[in-house]
Amino acid sequence: TMPGCLDFGQQDDRSLRPDSLNATRAAAQHTNVTVAAAQHARAYGKPAGPSAASTGPSPSGGRQTPLIFLDIDGVICCNHHGELEEAKLANLRIVAEATGAKVVLSSDWRRQRPLKQRVQRALARIGVGYVGCTSQRKKVEVRGSWLIEQPVRPLEIVEWLQRHRDGGAGCPWVAIDDRDLLCELGGHDLEGHFVHTFFSSGLTLTLAQQCISILSCPPTPLKSQYSNG
Repeated sequence: TMPGCLDFGQQDDRSLRPDSLNATRAAAQHTNVTVAAAQHARAYGKPAGPSAASTGPSPSGGRQTPLIFLDIDGVICCNHHGELEEAKLANLRIVAEATGAKVVLSSDWRRQRPLKQRVQRALARIGVGYVGCTSQRKKVEVRGSWLIEQPVRPLEIVEWLQRHRDGGAGCPWVAIDDRDLLCELGGHDLEGHFVHTFFSSGLTLTLAQQCISILSCPPTPLKSQYSNG
């Protein structure tokens, strides 16, 4: 963990259930997360919360608006009928409120306009800013007589940062996904910026804490540079 950064551990919290005991615990965790994030935001001279965010560099060349590269299936939608789940949206809102972060959609949902619009409406309803979505990039590998499309979501995220945020310099960001993006092409650039969810539980409160920890750390430039072609 970098000096001055939050460390909430690596454990996942699958025990939250809608009973009174766990609801009380969740409320207490929410308070602790928000207070801790506010303390770290003040340490970097930036108030916590969406109202403090700007979409570009500050006049003094300081930090830009934190970004969340958001997958949907296995993060916000952990079911087989396309429902955006309120508990997961609430945890996403905790991250946004604590850090001022806005969303860049990296999910396959961005490929279909009706699905993308559903996400945009849900984000607007909970007060989480939406910046845009990553481009669609393909990497095809020839294996014998087969053409195999390689997963390249990390490259799509890196390309977005290069085009819109100077390669991530001055911009805290985190990618949330149920795919193990670190093992995909370009995944090494996501090291220290990735929170791995599971379809069975999605974005839990513990994982929201990890997102806040990452977004509270000083931004670092990308390790690699890729062609936009």
